[in-house]
Amino acid sequence: GKLLAGILFVVFLVLIGMITLTFLAPKNTTFELKKSLPYNIDSVWQASNDLETYKNSRENITKFIIKDSLKPRWVEYYGNSDSMEVKTTHFKPNSYKYYIVLSQKYEQAIGVGMYLSPKNDSTIVTMTGKTVYQNVWARVYYTILSPNTAAEFEFYKLESVLKKKYNR
Repeated sequence: GKLLAGILFVVFLVLIGMITLTFLAPKNTTFELKKSLPYNIDSVWQASNDLETYKNSRENITKFIIKDSLKPRWVEYYGNSDSMEVKTTHFKPNSYKYYIVLSQKYEQAIGVGMYLSPKNDSTIVTMTGKTVYQNVWARVYYTILSPNTAAEFEFYKLESVLKKKYNR
């Protein structure tokens, strides 16, 4: 009797907590993350546009379709129902580029601005952006529980290409 009541009470509290989080999680968020990378600005720019090395640096991609290589645009698949489409909207070589990342699985759209500035033999990379989540649970996770995930993942992708391309 008391054990069942205790379990039901805990389940009730968890449900109330989850419902509360869905109301607290914003639909749109912004981010900004800055890092110094130990590569010159030309290397960083080239890596950010090297789709072949990018594809090879990501082991979980099962299919990769390049739609445009001059103004990088592609779709990467992780399985039958999981893909991300990336569309570069505009750029200035060795300076900045803007692109949109769309994920159907997470019902997510991310607008990313990548800004480059040289500093000696390194490059200061600043990722800024705005995320929009339609999926309530993804919104709770990515905006409340792990708010820097989008920016950190964009850096992870760039750094993976740099390491694979330049072997360091």
